[in-house]
Amino acid sequence: MKIAKMKPWEAYRASLILCNHFFQTGDLTYRAWMNHPLKKFLFQYLVFPFVCMLFFQGIKLVDAESGSEIGFMFVMYRNQVAIGTDIFIHPEYQAKGAGFAFLVRYAQYAHQKGLRYFIGKISSENKPSLKLTTKKMGMTRYYDRVILIPEANIPKHDYVYNRLQLNRLPKKAVKEALQFVANQMFSRQFQTHVEGMGGVIEPLWLGAVHELRYEGELVGYASVSTTDSHPIVRICFLPKWWESELETAFISYLARKLITKQQAKSGLIGVQAGCSEHHMQLAGKLKELGAEEKEHAEVAVVGLFEQMAQLGEREQVASFSS
Repeated sequence: MKIAKMKPWEAYRASLILCNHFFQTGDLTYRAWMNHPLKKFLFQYLVFPFVCMLFFQGIKLVDAESGSEIGFMFVMYRNQVAIGTDIFIHPEYQAKGAGFAFLVRYAQYAHQKGLRYFIGKISSENKPSLKLTTKKMGMTRYYDRVILIPEANIPKHDYVYNRLQLNRLPKKAVKEALQFVANQMFSRQFQTHVEGMGGVIEPLWLGAVHELRYEGELVGYASVSTTDSHPIVRICFLPKWWESELETAFISYLARKLITKQQAKSGLIGVQAGCSEHHMQLAGKLKELGAEEKEHAEVAVVGLFEQMAQLGEREQVASFSS
């Protein structure tokens, strides 16, 4: 078994297979396109392949003896990080350990190339892939849920709003903010590995990064992105402000600003929850206010190539390779 880069025509064919798979499985991200034949056609044959081929590199797992393709994925590189899409295994190789073998072989390949981290963005409905990456590969889930707050349940903190500030950060200041977010959003068990991971998180932020201030003092960071009919807010507070009233006050402040701008067409504000203990506590606090927890359309998982590459001695990979 060996890892190989796809030729342009192979990448286009692979993008069609992957997109069609998403449509067939009813992936949450693509359901909105399925009821519009023209949109579906344009997305599958033009938009999706264009994005895959322009921003990602096609990687395939090939049987060394027969030369047949076992599976593939698309990967984007940034610094020492590889960001991959769902791994697709051809039907005849499924349920035989091919996905595990693919990730191990790719980890060995990437580690030799000097890459440190892998981020996988997986559909929340793809349970086998999530089990593979988190249970077998030991990867850490970065986020997998959004706390939706109806407008009627957003708490009011009128007395404090005039003391709050939301300032968009210039590009040169973003890296430090993202490093802070990386250290806070991951669980404690993974924090020993997140040194220098500011650039890892950057591709996951879909909106501009802002700093939060209370009476001029830095409280934390936030970004906002809009998906479908509701904006998603990512907020990380400095430890000093954990468990303070400012947490819900800032969420309320952001929510009301977004509603005023009519970005929340459905009257819902989403707060993305990380996997750290603090974020789980914050999610619980928001649910007490009448918020609803919802699984996100995509789950981000993070792993170290060095650790993943060491799994190559397992019998499952050896038996599949033979």
